Amino acid sequence: MTCCCPSPSHYPGHQLYLKWVEVWSADANTLPNVKTFITDQHLPYWVQCHKSGCGKWRRLPLELELFHVQLDSIQCQDCSLPEDEVG
Repeated sequence: MTCCCPSPSHYPGHQLYLKWVEVWSADANTLPNVKTFITDQHLPYWVQCHKSGCGKWRRLPLELELFHVQLDSIQCQDCSLPEDEVG
């Protein structure tokens, strides 16, 4: 019996997923899966500013690679701007 659905390799983004699996498998302590891929690639990262007296939460751009970022040293570019909102 043959399946009526195309193989996963025909879906848009499958090659991107396979590349992500390679990186994830090398760096993570959990097994890669589609749910983790979508969370990692499509949901924003939120960080808290560590400047004295600020503490505002900022949404980072999805394009930003966070592999070597020291999260405890992140600071706003302009603390006078209002805190980012979920949106």
